[in-house]
Amino acid sequence: WSVCIKLVYISKHSQYYEYVYYVTEKLPVPATIVFHSQDLEDSTPTTNQIMKFTNTVYNYGSGYDHSTGVFTAPVNGTYLFTTNLCAKLHNSIYYGIYVDSVPITNSTVHGSHAYTCNTLDAIVVLNATNKVWVQSTHSTGTFHTDLLSWNTFSGVLLNKSL
Repeated sequence: WSVCIKLVYISKHSQYYEYVYYVTEKLPVPATIVFHSQDLEDSTPTTNQIMKFTNTVYNYGSGYDHSTGVFTAPVNGTYLFTTNLCAKLHNSIYYGIYVDSVPITNSTVHGSHAYTCNTLDAIVVLNATNKVWVQSTHSTGTFHTDLLSWNTFSGVLLNKSL
């Protein structure tokens, strides 16, 4: 925030003086861990492939590595992860959110009548260094992307724990 202080002084000899002071102070930014990444590196994943989202929009806390597609928890806490995936017409995508190679939640998106998108989320309690990613569970389809259909992976620390 900043404050502008303007002082006006008129001397007894009718001289006008104006002083302007700007006081700027940075407020502390709350420590946050949050990332959002989009754009899949591979639109036709193989079975058990980790999906790499290569366009990292933001990555506060530096937990997400777009080169591997893996988020590494920098601190202990409760996290929310969300992925949105879109399948091409007549394609099916089977996928899940994994923590250290263990599936936490799984889903399927079917492009049966049009390009179809599906959102999947997971709330997990992690220890620092636990790893989270989105992984295909069966390879039968191709992802779709356009101006209104984005493939994304996001995560946020909800509550830090000891």
